[in-house]
Amino acid sequence: MFKTKTKEKEERDMEKHKEVYEAVKEEIFRQAIEKVLGEVLLMGEHPGIKRLFEETINQIMKTEREIFLKDSPGNKANGFYPRQLSEGSFCLDLSVPRDRQGNFRPYILPQPYQRVGASYTDVLYSLIINGYSPSQLQRTLSELGLPYTQDEIKKIVEELRERLEDFKTRQLPSEVFALFIDGYHTDIKQSKKIRKGCVYTVLGIDLLGQKDIYGFYEFFGSESKDGWLRVLNDLLDRGLQKVVLVVSDDFPGLSEAIEALYPQTEHQLCFVHLKRKIGRNMGKGASGEFLKVLHQIKQFST
Repeated sequence: MFKTKTKEKEERDMEKHKEVYEAVKEEIFRQAIEKVLGEVLLMGEHPGIKRLFEETINQIMKTEREIFLKDSPGNKANGFYPRQLSEGSFCLDLSVPRDRQGNFRPYILPQPYQRVGASYTDVLYSLIINGYSPSQLQRTLSELGLPYTQDEIKKIVEELRERLEDFKTRQLPSEVFALFIDGYHTDIKQSKKIRKGCVYTVLGIDLLGQKDIYGFYEFFGSESKDGWLRVLNDLLDRGLQKVVLVVSDDFPGLSEAIEALYPQTEHQLCFVHLKRKIGRNMGKGASGEFLKVLHQIKQFST
């Protein structure tokens, strides 16, 4: 049966509309990726670890205020005020609790304008790594030399464990736009021994652009596909079924693990490792010109 001219025109129009739709969809997707990568550049180095440090200190300060108010009749909590703390290579954005009478000051927080040293950083790492060991957490807090009683330390430990466990166990959204996977190598104290390890954080950016920690993981030894499968399977078990984009360093085995469990996901290397990969896979002249353009894009984004 022959098609009428009207029918043929309708089919051509439908095909044209489909092409326009696909082009628009691809452009929106490209712009969304550019926006996320621009945000990642603005977050600076190790944004996941930075967020974990902030959450750890904020939680300890909140518990300190609870303890303080129990011994301060007639006094009440009075919100929070922002403060930045320079800690090692990080600038932490903290929410410091207040009381109505203005007498509360958290012990965990260094004096204003004081830049903390490596020992403070080491304690924060130990608190995060030993989140499931109450005795280890108590020893770590005691090492800070802060004037907590044993009962106060116990309460701080209990509430900090609950907060850290929430990052590791809570249900995740079924679909997210991006995961930023970050790692930081450090010496980790366990049972009076120092071990070389790495804390990996997964910072999620949902479909509304909200950022949150989706998990953190400790690796001892070198990274591998099996280790990353453990991480990604944990995210799957907690409900994360679809990821548009993963941004990370060039961790051994991660690309293979993403391909195995999230085959539709784009994997984008961070800026430093992207440059290295370009240098390895392009000729010297071509890679030099390309990197100039890439630097211009980075400077424009920041």
